[in-house]
Amino acid sequence: MATPPDPDARKALLDMQEEVWLFVQEKGWDDNRSFGDAVALMHSEVSEGLEEFRDHGLKRYVEDPTGFPYTQIHYLEDQEDYPDGLKPEGVPSEYADQLIRLLHNCKKDNVNLYSEFRAKMDYNWTRAYRHGGKAL
Repeated sequence: MATPPDPDARKALLDMQEEVWLFVQEKGWDDNRSFGDAVALMHSEVSEGLEEFRDHGLKRYVEDPTGFPYTQIHYLEDQEDYPDGLKPEGVPSEYADQLIRLLHNCKKDNVNLYSEFRAKMDYNWTRAYRHGGKAL
């Protein structure tokens, strides 16, 4: 079941990739990392997501460093905006970090992520139910 390309989705991904690239340039992050270093940094974001899940489940939260006598954690509802000036935390924030790293690497390595996604999904639709027979 091939899905036709979605020009809006393609543009959105490219726009996100460009924003990440501008951020990287503006903030002085090194774009000359080896492929292995780039993969390790993506992996570190995945691991941080696992640690967040262990500590807080899937909850979104901020840490308020002005809480007395200790930093206080404020959990947010699903659609609640993050308060200005406080760092987003939790699994959803780590998912965003993973996407940011991925978009950065795709731009650096000249990968059209939308085209690769579309080709892979079109192929995956042709595969058998639970193909591969793996339990995990």
